[in-house]
Amino acid sequence: MPSIFLLHLEEHDDRFSLRDRLHWAKTRRVLLIWPARKRVRLQVLDLKFLQFHARRLGAELGIVSRRAEVRAMAKALGIPAFAHLRQAQRRPWPAPPKRLPHSSRRIKRPVAQRTRPLSPLSRLLFFFLGVLAVLSLLVLFLPRATLTLTPQTRLQQETFTLVASSIPDATQPALRLQPVEVEQIAEEDLKATQRIVVPLRKAQGMVRFTNLTTLSQTIPAGTVVYVPGDKPQRFITLNEAGLPPSAGQFVEVPVEAVEAGSQGNVPAQAIRAIEGPLALSLSVTNPQPTQGGDDIERLAITPQEVQALREQLLSQLRAQAIQEARQHLAEGDLLFPETLELAEVLEDQAQPPPETYPSRLHLRLRVRYRLWTLSGETLRPLLESRLNAALAAEDVPQADSLRYRLLTVEVENAEEPLRLRFSLEAQRRLLARLDTLEIFATLRGKASSQALQALRSLPLAEPPRLEIWPPFWPWVPLLPIQMTIRLLP
Repeated sequence: MPSIFLLHLEEHDDRFSLRDRLHWAKTRRVLLIWPARKRVRLQVLDLKFLQFHARRLGAELGIVSRRAEVRAMAKALGIPAFAHLRQAQRRPWPAPPKRLPHSSRRIKRPVAQRTRPLSPLSRLLFFFLGVLAVLSLLVLFLPRATLTLTPQTRLQQETFTLVASSIPDATQPALRLQPVEVEQIAEEDLKATQRIVVPLRKAQGMVRFTNLTTLSQTIPAGTVVYVPGDKPQRFITLNEAGLPPSAGQFVEVPVEAVEAGSQGNVPAQAIRAIEGPLALSLSVTNPQPTQGGDDIERLAITPQEVQALREQLLSQLRAQAIQEARQHLAEGDLLFPETLELAEVLEDQAQPPPETYPSRLHLRLRVRYRLWTLSGETLRPLLESRLNAALAAEDVPQADSLRYRLLTVEVENAEEPLRLRFSLEAQRRLLARLDTLEIFATLRGKASSQALQALRSLPLAEPPRLEIWPPFWPWVPLLPIQMTIRLLP
């Protein structure tokens, strides 16, 4: 049995690529293997061209295909056709023609001969054929059509619970949070509105230190002694003093109240405690009451009012910080106001100082806040993948229609690394899936009224609009390049 060269066809093959591959054959028989599941774009003229070229090479062309229409087309051209490769190997083939010599492949121009002029009938026939060819080209390439379709839409909505952290790790997968810092400034004037009792002068007196050890002791100026209790009255020594190295020795030192006001006037024997390590070596008491502390009633601002103003300004600054941070967000980024923290107090200045009880005061605050955000570039692909998992086959998502919003935020760990668990609602618009190639195959060559009738079965939100140019042309173009299908959201 003669050897056979097998030539497997691919989807991209055409007559010219197959012609080049025929030169590879070194056998007398060439068998085209026609795939069953792939779409091969070969027509009758292509097979005739390949058969002619194979015979010029001295080979016989055959076809193996399971498709009956392909075998019928081959047999009409005189090409042996088989349903299976085994049949092609067992059944006899027609005797192949002899391979033409290389010199015979060149086409020799025949000697010029005298031709008779065409008859009027022949000329008329060729004229009509030319006109028919021009009309055919006009029918194919002149008409154009634009089909506008509005597919039905529906809303896809899902709720997801996610975890984000400032420092994600492999043991606890989470989305990465990004910090954002904003600086805020606030100023406010405060004016006294009521008369209060204001400390005027500090109380003074004498205290007695007694040595409890056999060592000499030195009492520096500024040593603090106080009256024990829930609200201890504190005094400081005005001079330095010393005690000899003998237990029971004492010395008296002048003291002054730390805070001005009448509360510094304490009775005798009320001062009994010392701040610092001297309390282990000395005892203290005041033999006489302290005196001289005085108050005055006038219009003034209390420290409590200053603190209340400070808290009010901080509350305003927190709201401003959140608002400013939102303005710096890119589209799709999420801001978590629950993570707002005071990173640094840059300036906290009150003039005049509140401890002087002024009647007017100016407070200026400059602070830096830190918040945490989640980038939309990180979040959007995750949400799209989860939404696609629940997508029906007949729907297709509309581009750039994904929207999401925060529902709840739980701070699982407020310390470093910060860790949040939050839920959000994601939604996007879905369009009914429309196959433009299938739509064109259905409409090509039909009258406009029939084409619109055929489009009624599609899932459309609005009636289709078909525009054909020129306006007098009644049919849909035959070529796909002459038709534009627009899908409106």
